[in-house]
Amino acid sequence: AVKQSIEDLFESFLGITEYANVYSVDFRIMFTKDIYNTVLQDDPEYARRKNIETAYGLYYISRTGEQWLIIKENNNYVEVLHNLFHELIHIYDFNKLVLCMNESDIRKLQDNIFFVLWSEFHAEYYSYKYLVQLGKDNINPTQVVSEFQKKLKDFMSKQSRIEVQDVADFCVRQYGQYLALYDCFMEDVSKYPSHFFVNEKFLALYDYLCEHKTFESIKRNIGELENIFKSLEPHGDA
Repeated sequence: AVKQSIEDLFESFLGITEYANVYSVDFRIMFTKDIYNTVLQDDPEYARRKNIETAYGLYYISRTGEQWLIIKENNNYVEVLHNLFHELIHIYDFNKLVLCMNESDIRKLQDNIFFVLWSEFHAEYYSYKYLVQLGKDNINPTQVVSEFQKKLKDFMSKQSRIEVQDVADFCVRQYGQYLALYDCFMEDVSKYPSHFFVNEKFLALYDYLCEHKTFESIKRNIGELENIFKSLEPHGDA
């Protein structure tokens, strides 16, 4: 019954994405108290090399090549749903990339940091959008915009030594969520909120992501992703 309810949830969620009724992917869902230890038991070297100690969800390829969707147990039902949907998009993104690149080693594909960053945006866009649509009547969009602005300010103020990849990883997730909010509340919020872009290069990244919300839109020129991300500089204020 639990498995069926999760499958129904996934079908409902995928219905708002470009992956609705496309194809099925064979993967295993695992709930665990500690994602790091779960991975450690399968592949100690991988677990120690990857920064997953604080992860709430993980799309993981086991040593035998099995695809795992691992979720940290949590009493907050909305957060669990968010993490489930987020990792599900990663699964579909990378299985599409397998077909596109003619490369069956997903772990190898996961080393493409530029595609990983786009997939983080993509996963946040759809998972957040689904939840916003569910709770739309109880959301104050103006207040949520203020929360986004505060998150960016707090994140940047905590960075003693700013690494551009860390800032990009944070921002693409924020941009995914914000564009989902914007799509649901276009008449209430601005597409370009103030104090939301680190600098002009990150504004250009935001514009790029606005136009590249689907795998189909990026697959013809995945190299363009690399150019966009390599141009980023983590300072200045737009």
